[in-house]
Amino acid sequence: MQTVSTEPSIADREKRLSRPPVPRSLLLLLLLALLTVCVWFLFATERGRTIREDPRQAKQDVTALVQRHPIAAPAIFLSVYAITTLVCLPVWWLQVLSGFGFGLVGGIFWSLIGSTIGATAASLSARWLAADWFHQHVEARMHRLRAIDRKLDRNGLLVVIVVRLIHGMPFGLSNYAFGIIGIPLTDIAAGTFLGSIPAQTLIVTLGVDHRRVMTWQFITLQALMHLALLIPIILLYRRRPIEEPASTTDVVVLPPQSQVSSDRTNDK
Repeated sequence: MQTVSTEPSIADREKRLSRPPVPRSLLLLLLLALLTVCVWFLFATERGRTIREDPRQAKQDVTALVQRHPIAAPAIFLSVYAITTLVCLPVWWLQVLSGFGFGLVGGIFWSLIGSTIGATAASLSARWLAADWFHQHVEARMHRLRAIDRKLDRNGLLVVIVVRLIHGMPFGLSNYAFGIIGIPLTDIAAGTFLGSIPAQTLIVTLGVDHRRVMTWQFITLQALMHLALLIPIILLYRRRPIEEPASTTDVVVLPPQSQVSSDRTNDK
């Protein structure tokens, strides 16, 4: 029985993980610079101290900023959200601020857009930085890891949504993990947008009115959103069997040619 290999070809692997001519050192320096600026803003400026220690004043400042610059404010928010995601800093405070400035619906919408952009950018950066090294030095030596990688490539959307529904999972680190493993960017973007809806709704609502999250209507809404995302995923997952690597029983071992010739002579 002839076994057909399902391993991705070298050309396909290189095409999927190919990166533009951007030096790694330059990208690393850029990420470190962005991280330094974010930390400096949050811990060494008056506005950063206000955000951390005085939520009421922060709400007034953000609301006034959105009212003065209704067009520029979303662009600024998305830029800060993407940068914060790239450097793996927590983004929950941005979601709270979006509730302050944009209200419930607007805050959820812009937070979802920011999460999607940030997750895609971080995953793409991870591919440029480490994915080729990962596959060349680690994956090629681990058969189980290759099997998991193939499975993730087929079910990337499922995996991303499930990770987003685990609220304790670090958002920034998971984005880089998606990029290193090689999940398609379309799956990362769609999975982040859909899977982040429950968490974004919760945190943005805290910024709008924290008393709402304790009502039975909100709790019911959260349960329905989780079920609406999980049930199709579970059904799809159960319908797709995990492909195991070909076992040794599928290989037909033929005797040496000399032994075949000898057997034919004896039969004669």
